[in-house]
Amino acid sequence: MPKKRKGLMLDGDGRVQAEMTLMRASLAGDERSPETDGKQARGYIEIPFRALSAAHIDGYCIDFSRPGVLEAAVEMFNDIPVYPDHYHSVDRWVGKTAAPHWSEASGDVPAGIDLDVRVYDGADLTGEMFDRQNKLIVGLREGVIRACSASVLFEWERSHPDLTGDAFWDMLGHEVDDEIVRFVVTKIVKVGELSLVWEGADPYARRLAAANETQAEMAKVTARLEESEKNLAAKTADCAKLETEAKGLHSQAAELAAYRKTLLEELKRDTVLLGESQHESYLKFLETQSLTTLLGIVEAGRAKLDAACPLQCADCGSHNVARRSSVLSVQAHTPAINEEQYKTGGKT
Repeated sequence: MPKKRKGLMLDGDGRVQAEMTLMRASLAGDERSPETDGKQARGYIEIPFRALSAAHIDGYCIDFSRPGVLEAAVEMFNDIPVYPDHYHSVDRWVGKTAAPHWSEASGDVPAGIDLDVRVYDGADLTGEMFDRQNKLIVGLREGVIRACSASVLFEWERSHPDLTGDAFWDMLGHEVDDEIVRFVVTKIVKVGELSLVWEGADPYARRLAAANETQAEMAKVTARLEESEKNLAAKTADCAKLETEAKGLHSQAAELAAYRKTLLEELKRDTVLLGESQHESYLKFLETQSLTTLLGIVEAGRAKLDAACPLQCADCGSHNVARRSSVLSVQAHTPAINEEQYKTGGKT
């Protein structure tokens, strides 16, 4: 009668049955996404999974890495029933496996058996069974359900032949002579079923799934970086433009400051000319005003000055004249002197 030890079922011939929970791993190079990798085929949804890796499954101390062992078992993974959470019941099956094949190692991901899990679409189911199947399909398509677990019966040998009896079992998972004490699988005898589960134990299968997801994420990150670089280049150009505009504004500000100073001087002259009361306080008031206000005061002052001292040509009476800030030189207004008029008789 089979007995259970260290979580594994041993039969009378020394063979072991184990249920390995493995993270899903899409096939290398497979570009199907959770939104598009469910293709309809005779009432089934097909999803790619990594079934088992040729690696040491650390949590179970089982080593499937011996060359040729898993390759010889590929066809055993074909057309086996698929259940949820190892719930082995005739009314709980959700589908079956299809198209198992060998995938070579890629980067950090070891070689292993990949296959399609064909989940029944439940179109002709009703009530609770339909709801349960539909929820499962949604979970697969959305990537929420992403792990599988294979029930495998295999033959094995000790990794450390010198450890006999209970010593081997007591040291399982521990390092002895620079190696982990483990079961070294020599032959796959049977694959009973495949279950869809929540979490996995195969580190390499997990990493394969992570690698595929990471590649997709890296592509998104790269696209975002490229977009950021474009935005940065555009913002750099905008900054250069703003810097140029700022320099122009700085120059204009200096010109406006000089112009304001000129206006203040003009207002001071007008204040004296117009006889404004409280002369000193008014000048202080002008010092605090903005350029726009000063311009308004200047225009008002000029209008007041024109009203008090209207401009008119003394010769023709025309008002089409302008007030000057300076006068012509004396020489310009002095008539030319005729020296002959001032000569007297007699010899010189």
